[in-house]
Amino acid sequence: MANLKIANKTVLVLVDFFLPVQNLTPTLEILTKNKNKIIVVSDFGRETLDLHAAALAEAMKRKFIVLKKNINKLPEYDIPHMYFASDTKLLSQMRSGDIVVVENLNLLSRFETNELSKLAEVFVNDAFGADESLIKMLAQNLSKQEGLESLRQKKSLDLFLSRSKKPLILVLGGVDFSGKEAVLDNMMHKAEIVLVGGAIANLFLKIQGLEIGKSVIDNQADEKAVKKLLRDYRSKIKLPLDVVVATSSSTKIECVRPQQIKAHQRILDIGPQTTLEFSKFIKQGKTLVWSGALGRVEEKKFAHGTSALLRLFASRCAKGHVVAAACGETILPMLALEGSLTLLDVAQPKSLTLLKVLSQ
Repeated sequence: MANLKIANKTVLVLVDFFLPVQNLTPTLEILTKNKNKIIVVSDFGRETLDLHAAALAEAMKRKFIVLKKNINKLPEYDIPHMYFASDTKLLSQMRSGDIVVVENLNLLSRFETNELSKLAEVFVNDAFGADESLIKMLAQNLSKQEGLESLRQKKSLDLFLSRSKKPLILVLGGVDFSGKEAVLDNMMHKAEIVLVGGAIANLFLKIQGLEIGKSVIDNQADEKAVKKLLRDYRSKIKLPLDVVVATSSSTKIECVRPQQIKAHQRILDIGPQTTLEFSKFIKQGKTLVWSGALGRVEEKKFAHGTSALLRLFASRCAKGHVVAAACGETILPMLALEGSLTLLDVAQPKSLTLLKVLSQ
């Protein structure tokens, strides 16, 4: 904890709100105990731009109750409190021990983000693998330290790298593709097999000329970059053999081949044949890397593919294989796997954080 000997300062802390709260609180607890004024920021990504301060406050109240602070919105408060603010001018009202959570950084202009930095004296990065350009912008002219969660994940990554062996099997899901082209290229080069699901699989299927209906994809993805990956790593990339589709989450569910998807349907999970086929590859792996969900895991009926494969990951880990996962916070509680994996970092689903680091 020597790295966080910060007291009586205004501290700007970058965190990953997609992590479980127990991962986030150690750094904040130390900083509040040392009577700092704490400004907490997080980058939620494009898919969560609707998370304004009011919505963020409601979402975070449940998480940060463990800090034993009353949670309000500025400016009405009795200290010490945790506050949720969209107006950075209100930060001037902070007192020692206060925590102010500022809304999604994607909603702030570059000028507003720069203003946040001007209010602080110290920058603490507790979001492992966060975008370097964002860190540089937030940390400008400030002394910089690593948070406890960031250091923990770095230690886990070092352990993973020291134990990794071939063949490396990559399970790739989630939504975002744009901005990650180089990362994916490097990681696919290192992997022996790449099992693709989720919205990235939807994107790959669309680029190949298949109908994907109303399925979620990254609309900002570079088509040329997708085609290059499909061409360069054709023998490694394994796309779904069957998918679970519906017109909405409440309507009748069907399992079809990708070639059978209709314009009014959307892909919500990988199918049982795909799950079985992907399982065969996972069983061959000595090193297993996971990034992103393979379906709409927030709804149990669309989490079967992710559930089955993540359980297989756990069993492989129990037999001495190394598993690293970078998937959404909703997955582990749903599967009750917290104690099953020897190395499992639940990182930002909006970014391929783990892949970014591993590909370097």
